[in-house]
Amino acid sequence: MNSSAYTIAYDGTDIYLGGGFYQAGDLYVNSITRWDTAQATFEALGTGMYGQTVYALAHDNTCLYAGGNFTIADGVPVKRIAKWDGSAWYDIGGGMDNWVRALAIDSSGNIYAAGSFTKAGGISANRIAKWKDKR
Repeated sequence: MNSSAYTIAYDGTDIYLGGGFYQAGDLYVNSITRWDTAQATFEALGTGMYGQTVYALAHDNTCLYAGGNFTIADGVPVKRIAKWDGSAWYDIGGGMDNWVRALAIDSSGNIYAAGSFTKAGGISANRIAKWKDKR
């Protein structure tokens, strides 16, 4: 990596890294990458987060969730939180009005986000929010 990694997630097979980097090995990844443990190579997740930082990752064995200060994920408008389904990035619940610094997922599939935001999905949230992602 050419700069700092701030967060890591594991999906049972591969490792995901997020941070302020734009390169992993010889690959341009733009703040987020997957380390393929079978191939021992880094892989890009689309075109990444366009120079913004990923501070939080969580994986629920189906999708990867990323949080940070980004507003674009692989060309998709998002507001500091996004979901990767293995092939594309998606907006999550309308996003946050400020940075996401931590993510967690419970056994019921509820997603928790913490950070410096005061609105989540347009609703008042005092720096913490919870929702169920509808796949």
